[in-house]
Amino acid sequence: METIEALVDEHLLRFSDGIFELFSRRSFDSTRIPVQWLAVTVGEPKRGQIRINFTRDGQAGSALYRSLPEKLARAGSSYLIPEGSEPGYREFFTRVAAATGRTVTP
Repeated sequence: METIEALVDEHLLRFSDGIFELFSRRSFDSTRIPVQWLAVTVGEPKRGQIRINFTRDGQAGSALYRSLPEKLARAGSSYLIPEGSEPGYREFFTRVAAATGRTVTP
């Protein structure tokens, strides 16, 4: 399986051998999780920023990356990102979803 990497804002996103990894320049913390358990949710823009959460999702067949219209509470690994950066995250997870048979929803 190919390795997929992207540097978006302060985050290095990496997918390899079924594992998703997230590294942040602002923190020594990192996230490492099997992509089959991963759920990425993004909230609505507010003051030019969007909350993005990286959590474990126990439901088989759920979307890998999805937007939620309501206010998104902090959960799992949670970050505020500039609104203009969201397409970079979406593009990365669209590639990962295609490689793993998962979906991305609007």
